[in-house]
Formats: sequence, structure tokens, C-alpha cells
Amino acid sequence: MKPTANRRRHTRCRGPGLVFEEILARLAAALERHGIPSMVIGGQAVLLYGEPRLTRDIDVTLGVGTDRLASVLKLLPEIPLRPLPPDLEVFVQRTMVLPALHEATGVRVDLIFSFTPYEQEAIARARGVLAVSFIEAGQYYTYGSVELFLVKYMTDVSNMNGLLQSIILFSLVITVVFSKPLVGRLSDKAGRRTPIVLGCTVSLVPLVFIPFFTQFSALLALAIAYGVGFSMVTSVTSAFVSELVPLKIVGGAMGFIGTLMDVGQFLGPIFCGLILSTFLGYVGVFYSLALVLLITVATFALITASKPTGDDDA
Repeated sequence: MKPTANRRRHTRCRGPGLVFEEILARLAAALERHGIPSMVIGGQAVLLYGEPRLTRDIDVTLGVGTDRLASVLKLLPEIPLRPLPPDLEVFVQRTMVLPALHEATGVRVDLIFSFTPYEQEAIARARGVLAVSFIEAGQYYTYGSVELFLVKYMTDVSNMNGLLQSIILFSLVITVVFSKPLVGRLSDKAGRRTPIVLGCTVSLVPLVFIPFFTQFSALLALAIAYGVGFSMVTSVTSAFVSELVPLKIVGGAMGFIGTLMDVGQFLGPIFCGLILSTFLGYVGVFYSLALVLLITVATFALITASKPTGDDDA
């Protein structure tokens, strides 16, 4: 016992700042190796970065939830730290804190998990709003471009007269007008996520085939198919966002999604015009639009793969 006592007296003579620095340095290195973000809080933060004060504990907030408890326990021997609660899992799930002891110095280290279920759901909902807004921007980026460059394509390539062009565009608009209420009603029962993913896919396919057809009947069918896909997505996005955010900030969320929609509709024709001026021509225009839809739906599906509470798509 005597060597241990001497060792502890030697540790204390170095001052609490040096003790904490050594423990924190080892802890920070271990957390970094295991890919766990962290933040020092409480008295030892003041000790290290401000005025000295007496404190015998370290509080570290981890940027992970309790689902990473096994990873945290695995790194403790590297410090070394000994977990204190006898029933670790139950204690951590109940308190969101893992208390541990650095036995050589008697310093207690509280590892605080930062993501409660409420925080996890809030983060998932915020990411959902961003994903839906991204989808909306992609849809209107494409729609604004289709309205303009489908007419140019019918004029330059198909040599179609104005009457036939008007019929195709009118059919596109009418399809959107009549499809939106129907799809919106179906999404009330079936959920919001599926119509968005399916609608992006449906609107993507006609864009791939448009540059290879010049006949009126084919372009009419492709325009109607695109309109169905577009309406499937845009009839659901606003409702989806309203369900993801608290009632008191619905207006702000709607304003955000509306802004991205306007940005997308503004930028689409500009970039497509640049593409048309290159050797890629109309194939490049319509394929770039299909690529935009593919990227947005893939991003949306990835972000919303873990659904927050309130998404009734299950």
C-alpha cells in the first residue's frame, strides 16, 4: 500500500491542472481513435482554460447517444478508467451518464451522452426538413427547365407546329392540376415518403427518353408521365414538412422550402441553357435533369432512411 500512497502524493504535488491535463489528453486521444466526438465542460474546463479552482471530477460530453455505450466501454481501459455503476446499461439508459474512476489519482470522470431520444428525434426531423426542401428544389429546377426546353426541342428537333406544342404543354399542366389532389389524399393514408421516392422515379424516366422521340404521340405520353411524377412529389412535400416541425415554426419551414423551390426554378433554365450551347445538346439537357432528380431522390432516401416519430409511412 505504501508505494501506492507515495505515488498518489507525488501525483497531487503536481497540481490538479497537470493531473487533469494528463487524463484528458489520454481520454481525448482514445475518443478520437474510436471516432467519438467530445467536449470538456464544467469545473475542469475553467481549470484548464481560465482561473484555477479546486475540483476532483471531470465532465466530458460525448457527441454520441447511448447506442455507442459498447464503444465507450471498450476505450476506458486505455486511459485507464473503471466504470462505477454495477448495472451499467440500466444506469446509463436512465441517466445518460457513465461515471468512471481514475484509480491512480482518485479523479472521477463523468462521460455524458448528449443525444437523448428527444434530441435524436429533433435532429432526424430537422434533417427531414432539409431533405424535403432539397427534393422540392430539384423538382422545380427540373420543371422550370422542362417547360422551356421541351418547347425548344419540339421546335428545333421535332419541327412541331404551335398547336401541337400547346396541346402537349396543356396536357402536362392539366395532369399536374388534377393529379395533385388525388396523390395528396392518398398520401394521407399511405404516408409521405413513398410518394416522394416513387414520384421522383416516375418523373425521371420520361426525361431519359425525350431526346430519342420526335413524334407527337410519344412526346405527349412522356409529358403526361412526367407530370404525374412531378405532381406525386410536390403534392406531398408541404404536408410532410408541416408534420416534421412544431406548429409554431411551420411558417418558417414553409418559407424555407419555398425559397429553395424558387432558387431551383430560377437556376434550372440557366444551367440547361449552358448545357444546350455545348456539344451535348438536348441529350445533355434532359439527361442532366434526370441526373438532378436521381441525386435528389437518392439523398432524400438516405437521409430519411431512419424515420422520426410522426412519419406515418410505415
